[in-house]
Amino acid sequence: MKKILFFDIDGTLVYNHKPMSDLVVQGLKKAREKGHLLFLCTGRNIGSIAHMMEYFDGAVASAGAYIVVKDKKIYENGFDYQEVKYIQSLFEQYGVMYNLEGNDCTYSSEGMMHSFMSLIHSDKTNSEIDRLIDELSQGQRIYSVNDYSEHSSLIKTIPYLCQK
Repeated sequence: MKKILFFDIDGTLVYNHKPMSDLVVQGLKKAREKGHLLFLCTGRNIGSIAHMMEYFDGAVASAGAYIVVKDKKIYENGFDYQEVKYIQSLFEQYGVMYNLEGNDCTYSSEGMMHSFMSLIHSDKTNSEIDRLIDELSQGQRIYSVNDYSEHSSLIKTIPYLCQK
């Protein structure tokens, strides 16, 4: 019986911003040989997983805001500009670090960028920092939130980190 299998990336297929291991790739290939359909299901944007798509039949990316099957986009949704500005104002008011993510770029708040830069060469990262490091290695662009405008790409997700 053919099945549809969904895989998370961070902490499941990859760990600590390293590529998928040979064992993982072999397992994915074996599942496809048995006729199963393989999908990524991740909070990452579609641009940051493009390099992995050769092993998959599709993806649910950006925490469900972008869905692709067999190289065909079947769903896309995101925040409108006014929603993003409102969320930004709340985060700024309460000192929350955050990213605004489109399909192929990320806009980082000053706090998030500072945390990212201080941890980039550290072994004390988290899945958000790991994801940003991986995005940079894949040629993704990370901008300041000050560069975000109503003419920027559609924002799909807004990951955040709260600090005490």
